[in-house]
Amino acid sequence: MSTQLFSSSSHKNDSNALTKTYILHFDSQVDAKTKDTAIGITIYDYNGSRVWSGHHLLSKDVDTSSITRNVADYMALWDGLQIAHHLLLSHSSLSSSSKQEVKTKLEIQSTNELIVKQINGKNRVSSSNLKPWYEKVTSLIKEFDHAKTGKIDKDMNKFTTKNAKLALEKRMSTEKYTEVMKLLSQPAEDRAVKMQRNGGLGGVEQNIISSMPEETAVYAVKPPTQSMMQQFNPMDQVPRDEFSQQHISQISKPKPENDESEHGKIHPDKTYILRFDGGSRGNPGNAGSGMVLYDSEDGSELWCGHFFLGQATNNEAEYMGMITGLQCAKSLGVRHIVVQGDSQLVLRQVDGTYKVKSPTLKSYYDEAIGLKREFVSFQTCHIAREENKRADELANIAMDTKGSDGFNVAND
Repeated sequence: MSTQLFSSSSHKNDSNALTKTYILHFDSQVDAKTKDTAIGITIYDYNGSRVWSGHHLLSKDVDTSSITRNVADYMALWDGLQIAHHLLLSHSSLSSSSKQEVKTKLEIQSTNELIVKQINGKNRVSSSNLKPWYEKVTSLIKEFDHAKTGKIDKDMNKFTTKNAKLALEKRMSTEKYTEVMKLLSQPAEDRAVKMQRNGGLGGVEQNIISSMPEETAVYAVKPPTQSMMQQFNPMDQVPRDEFSQQHISQISKPKPENDESEHGKIHPDKTYILRFDGGSRGNPGNAGSGMVLYDSEDGSELWCGHFFLGQATNNEAEYMGMITGLQCAKSLGVRHIVVQGDSQLVLRQVDGTYKVKSPTLKSYYDEAIGLKREFVSFQTCHIAREENKRADELANIAMDTKGSDGFNVAND
């Protein structure tokens, strides 16, 4: 099961405490021939900015000849938790000068399904090699105000995996990894003195990085909870051959009837998740797009819609899903967005990794890029088809009914 991307790194709960949320990724790599073992660790804040990252060659410290991949992953998690615990407590102490209570939330995300299930109590720990590490890890997890563990796909962990591979290839550890682990080996009293002397974080990265490589902006999102689909006025049909920016220049949700409506829940400082999908029966053939807007904090569905393109290709339908979803999100007041879909082509073209060679897709691409620039923060994330079932369902509704719903379109 996937875990969620929290919507805010600092917010107040009912007890007026300030809550900060972070995400921990970890991975290990084992050389099949030499048995050398390396680990990678990355800590992110709520919006995907990298707070800390590093890699370490375990073979420098311990005999790894008999270490299994599961043990190596547990060792990576153990080090990651120690670093996260240190960073989060240090960061909290720095930001709590107002004497306001500060609590921390940690999302532990892993590709190792066995470890996730063991930590969540779904699998027993029968291996004598894993049990000591399991006990150490679960004991430290309890030190956090709130922590949860979830499974993610390999694509979502590739930055951390890349770091672990780098440590294995270069047979080295990053200096900051060595520094922080050396600090953590000191008594708590000495550590506190050094933290205060160095501005709170004991020589490791203090400032949250404002931006990061596109390949790191990948997160799992909690599956949406069951919610009622908000119904809107059907839109006028737009023939595929007449597609242009003007045709979708004003997509809007009707004005809410009261303050308790879904529209009233959109907050400009929060991050929202847009999932899109598209399909074509014939490619080209009858094509439809589906799009869903989620609250990234609780996974609830805030808005959804489907768009019938008429005769179009699958890629055109995918693009139209993203474009229509972005238009609707913008009209609802969303300013920070993470766009998720299972079309690697569309996502990689929009993030600049792939070039747009098709003249037909160029107009869609230009429209998407124009919309991208209108958001304060914009990230893309490739997800598996299984995680995109809701958008896929809506795309099929568009193709089945040959209709569109969920928004209005004003044609020029």
